[in-house]
Amino acid sequence: MAGYERRPTGAAADFCVGYFARIAPEKGLHVLADAYVQLRRRMGKATRPTRRGRVHRPGPGIVSARRGLDSREGGSRRRVHVRGAVDRDGKLAFLRELDVLSVPATYDEPKGMFLLEAMAAGVPVVQPRRGGFIEIVEKTGGGLLVEPDNPAALADGLYAIVVRSDPPTDS
Repeated sequence: MAGYERRPTGAAADFCVGYFARIAPEKGLHVLADAYVQLRRRMGKATRPTRRGRVHRPGPGIVSARRGLDSREGGSRRRVHVRGAVDRDGKLAFLRELDVLSVPATYDEPKGMFLLEAMAAGVPVVQPRRGGFIEIVEKTGGGLLVEPDNPAALADGLYAIVVRSDPPTDS
């Protein structure tokens, strides 16, 4: 557990959604991209100020997948950050930057070690209700489960984390 420290509260101006998996259709990056666009729209319509959103993922990027994610956000590349492959220290640093982690796999993922790593760093997860995710999230209470393959449901789950993590505003 060495190195899994929580990020200090209020340490970032952006609400950061993390994705920690390879770029492959079955890992659901396209579902996260669609959910992220809906989340950004909802954050923009919030009645109280919220932090700006961004998606952050480590690992080697595939240009077409990155372009697809960027174009869904209207071409705003500054909202999507892709890193190269990371070692253990890089992974720990990545986790400390996140407000939430989501890898909305489109199949019944049997494992989900990345969920346990995120939770060890104090990062909640929003995952589809399927496969090993169900037991991990229900047993730990470390996040939310949403309807699988549904970007609107994922956006709702992410927004619930935004609201939970926003500092109260003075009235």
